[in-house]
Amino acid sequence: MVAMTPRFLMWLLLLDIPCLAAEDSGKTADWQTHLKAAQQLQLAGNVTRAESEFQAALQAAKQVAPDGKSVAYVLGAIGTYYEQIGNFREAERCFLQSLAIWQRILGPDHFALARVISQLASVYLETGQLAKAQSLRLESWVRRAEAQPPSSELEKLLENVAALDALRGHFAEAEKVLAHDLDVTAQRNDLVESAVILNNLGLVCFDSGRYSDAIRYLSRSLVRWEGLRSANDPNSALISHSLALAYEAEGRYSEAEPLMTHALSVAERSFGPRSIRTAVILSGYAHLLRRLSRKSEAKSLEARARSIMRVAGQALPPREVVDVRELAAQGRDR
Repeated sequence: MVAMTPRFLMWLLLLDIPCLAAEDSGKTADWQTHLKAAQQLQLAGNVTRAESEFQAALQAAKQVAPDGKSVAYVLGAIGTYYEQIGNFREAERCFLQSLAIWQRILGPDHFALARVISQLASVYLETGQLAKAQSLRLESWVRRAEAQPPSSELEKLLENVAALDALRGHFAEAEKVLAHDLDVTAQRNDLVESAVILNNLGLVCFDSGRYSDAIRYLSRSLVRWEGLRSANDPNSALISHSLALAYEAEGRYSEAEPLMTHALSVAERSFGPRSIRTAVILSGYAHLLRRLSRKSEAKSLEARARSIMRVAGQALPPREVVDVRELAAQGRDR
């Protein structure tokens, strides 16, 4: 059975481009009301109603101006929603449409596009679309961001550059970029973003086979995130899942299982029982159960995961966890 380590995704990331609501004459528009309701429902874990409100926000924004700033803003918010429940195809579509509108309004190289570029890059990197991520020229956007005061745009661009380095197998470079990113967050006293970066450092260590370092970073990220939000926050579920995989990779199954059960519980409530993200956690938990010789339980979770992915028209990505004892056995076989 296959599973993957998810990259950390911020929960409610909205575009922050100047003069977004200029078309609305200074009053709260219908699209803003629907968007706020959608965000609240999303946080409450009501995925179905949240999606309805997001679509209502989009329709209301189109009534303001079919291809205006309001539409671009809402498309960015909907893309973030789809990304976080694991519907990456729809997320990519929304981000591309949002980017096209902003490019038409602001010009193709306006620095305010950096946030949309980061959002689109995040989708490409999590789904392993390396060529598409490279086409966004993230390094050039970083250079432009570094010429300005430290900002959230710089933090997010650096996170994506580090993820790109990790996908290329350049783990030392990825760690260096993330260390720089931590310095930026310290200058801005951005505790939330520092928790994100600690998680990403853990994933880089995990991908490079340094599981004890991964556990150290992921544990710090989890403690910090739960202090900032709660143990039942959706991002806590993603960190718990990654930390469980790291414990499993070291053969520490008894420490992995409570984290995995917690991750699954929160994911089902926050992302929905039919979300791709939930399927990934189901798959990871099934693999752990097989390690624990609980095959009947594992088969049940595997069947659920396959069903979700079949409906989504996607295959589960290759498993990234390698048990250290498997590596040792492979070495002996050689």
